[in-house]
Amino acid sequence: MSDANGKCIHLNQMLREFWGVSEQNVHEFDWVDTLHPEDRGAVVGVSSALKKRCSFELKARYLDTKGRYRMLDTRAHPRFSASGEFVGMIGANVDVTERDEAERARDLLVDELNHRVKNTLSIVQAIAHQTFRKNADPVEARHAFEGRLIALGQAHDLLTEKNWENASLGQLAEVTLDTKGANADLISITGPSVLLAPKQAVSIAMALHELCTNARKYGALSEDEGRVRLDWSKADDARAPLCIVWRESGGPPVSPPARRGFGSTLLERTLAHDLDGEVSVEFEPEGLLCRIALPLDSSVVGIRS
Repeated sequence: MSDANGKCIHLNQMLREFWGVSEQNVHEFDWVDTLHPEDRGAVVGVSSALKKRCSFELKARYLDTKGRYRMLDTRAHPRFSASGEFVGMIGANVDVTERDEAERARDLLVDELNHRVKNTLSIVQAIAHQTFRKNADPVEARHAFEGRLIALGQAHDLLTEKNWENASLGQLAEVTLDTKGANADLISITGPSVLLAPKQAVSIAMALHELCTNARKYGALSEDEGRVRLDWSKADDARAPLCIVWRESGGPPVSPPARRGFGSTLLERTLAHDLDGEVSVEFEPEGLLCRIALPLDSSVVGIRS
């Protein structure tokens, strides 16, 4: 409660504890001194309400006795004596700090979700365009499209587990290539623990899926004796500290394809251009050899021993 000039004449126990004011010193307390410097404009609204003798609402940050700025939602109404004389204000302050923080976090999550959904739809659109444009057989195109969507979904699952902060390259390779399932004896993976940024994780998952699909259709995995080895390590080039090597062996003789497929486009455009990486594909007689060099995102922990 305040007097007609806005001076405090009563604070309940919770407010006294909030500001560290004793009951005897309430009349000496000035709440204006506790306002956050950026919220000093609130004083103008209170002064105007006092002059007009009307109700007011405001939200502002106040310094509490623990040295923290807390957001208080204030609603006050004028008080009048029995004779109609204005005698001051009476109101309540509600600490809405956590509520406001939760609302801001929610808004950020919604914005981030919208951004990710748009990105994902763009990826799906690109996959569909490349898949159905270059495949005359609709059945084959449908199977290829489904496989690519599954690879995309698996990468998203791993990222979701880490709140879309990063994804482990080892886990990504294991899930995408099914090295603990059907390909346990066919594909080996080795390398240090590496965390990838979301965009890198999605692109590399799609690339590994394409390499595995091509190996099963035309390369090493198309024959019983064929094998694939995937290794990654830290490169000497500071601009591209992550080096990924896909090596096939034991399959049929390899020769360059007559036309460029989705995999070639993905490797060259997405990994080389969008992720600022370097990609080389060599059609060696003993098997396909693909080298991928990528700079690691500085916002995530790159390589750990």
